[in-house]
Amino acid sequence: MRFHNTILYILLSIAVMSCIDDVDPEKFDIGEEKVVINGVISPSDTVIRVQVSHTKAIIGEYEYDLESQLVEPDAEVLLSNEDGLEVALTYSQNSRMYEVKADDFTLVPGKNYFLAVSLRGKTYRSQCTIPAGEITEMGHRVKRVDEYETDLSVSFRDIAGEENFYRVGAFTNSEAGGGSIASFGIDTFQNDNVGDGATITAISDYFYYYGEDDSITVQVANIEEVLYRYQYAKYNYEGDDPFTEPVAFPSNIEGDAIGIFTGYTYFTKKFKLEN
Repeated sequence: MRFHNTILYILLSIAVMSCIDDVDPEKFDIGEEKVVINGVISPSDTVIRVQVSHTKAIIGEYEYDLESQLVEPDAEVLLSNEDGLEVALTYSQNSRMYEVKADDFTLVPGKNYFLAVSLRGKTYRSQCTIPAGEITEMGHRVKRVDEYETDLSVSFRDIAGEENFYRVGAFTNSEAGGGSIASFGIDTFQNDNVGDGATITAISDYFYYYGEDDSITVQVANIEEVLYRYQYAKYNYEGDDPFTEPVAFPSNIEGDAIGIFTGYTYFTKKFKLEN
């Protein structure tokens, strides 16, 4: 699941869009600890995972990312669906997350899911909706620039009739390129502002050399707005740059906690590369 790692860690229903709050790092007390809850779920997952942690209470800059968190192994984490089915996630020492096998709790596109995390006498809640639409048209164009550089553009048809947010990625099986992932830069973030049902194109800013027997796998994720906004904020966040504008990270966790609980689906097409 190469793309899973790329989109989740580079990676809400309309009824709860108003529950997405922006979290400004500069507004936190430098000595204040915050519970952080992060869960990104998809029907393509073999294991459903949720991370529960808390921020460091240190003198210095506030960092809202996975690397800066201290994991909480003693929480109670419950996941339920709109039909009332509920499952408890158990803590894994290996992943340092709360887990349940996807076979034990099926995720269905278009359905609502609810998260409840209890920790030290408090309960934090959130909900998400797995995006339902399918991407049925996907294509690519490859242009060799020189011996080492290649231009790649990926196009796909927007899912009509709803507001959509996307992440675009691609990787090759090239031994010469190390099976590397194409870099799309800011173009990895796409939405349907160009028009409902229109063709969307993302152009890579770097793509490795490929051989005549290589193929490319193009993947487009249909993600919720809160995940799009979080990953976009993460992309623009430069914590070590004193001249960078403060970045507000979105949060849709109810209670005195921060983080995101959200869903996505993704679509894949493999192409033969031609010289």
